[in-house]
Amino acid sequence: MASSSNNHPSLTAPWHCFAACVKDGGIAFEKAHGRQIWDFASENPEFNKIFNDAMACTTKISITAVIAAYKDGFDGIGTLVDVGGGTGGAVAEVVKAYPHIKSVNFDLPHVVATAQAYDGVSHVGGDMFESIPYADAIFMKWILHDWNDEDCIKILKKCQKAIP
Repeated sequence: MASSSNNHPSLTAPWHCFAACVKDGGIAFEKAHGRQIWDFASENPEFNKIFNDAMACTTKISITAVIAAYKDGFDGIGTLVDVGGGTGGAVAEVVKAYPHIKSVNFDLPHVVATAQAYDGVSHVGGDMFESIPYADAIFMKWILHDWNDEDCIKILKKCQKAIP
């Protein structure tokens, strides 16, 4: 029987490195597993599912608030790219509320490979540090906090190039 996400060994192992990270710096997940979480997920389908399911769960709550607060903000958008969009739940909800929008859920290939089909959403695998699909607007949720300032600038410059 698979471990639940709360006690999965891949998620609990970084906590054993927490003291070392406080003392010496570094990222606990990388200390525990020897690689970034994204690489680890690409090599471990069970972990990838747990991670993607957790992100999708929190998306259900947050995207409802975003759509309600942004109201008419999506009206003038014809195409929308969700950069780091996981399995596509966020843009699927945007398209459900604004069916005129054609959207792209853009994430790493191993992530979008597990995404279900949604009307008005195409899933594209790629690397946001290399290029981002063209669109009228970019949507990002819980992306930039994972990166240092230099990487955030790279991501934002790629976003800028993707918008006409």
